[in-house]
Amino acid sequence: AEALVERLQGAFPGITFAVTGPVPDGAGIIVNATSLGMAEGDPLPLDPAGIAPGAVVAEVLVKDTPLLEAARSRNATAHPGLPMLEQQFELMIEFLLS
Repeated sequence: AEALVERLQGAFPGITFAVTGPVPDGAGIIVNATSLGMAEGDPLPLDPAGIAPGAVVAEVLVKDTPLLEAARSRNATAHPGLPMLEQQFELMIEFLLS
């Protein structure tokens, strides 16, 4: 996570990036890159009370998850993982055919 922050800071010096704990406390963008939400009964990866209205909560999982439902209930934008996966198909095909 720290290495990613360093790369992002280098590419976008005018934006502040940080690795945080499990409570996002007003973050503008929250990304769940864990498997939590795949199985029924999984705990949330973070306390939804910290999701600010207007934040974007993105999920790498391709299905609707309790985290995305919690984001919507807090007036945040919920972004499921399926559109991200769909955008990768062409790149994956190029890679496999090269």
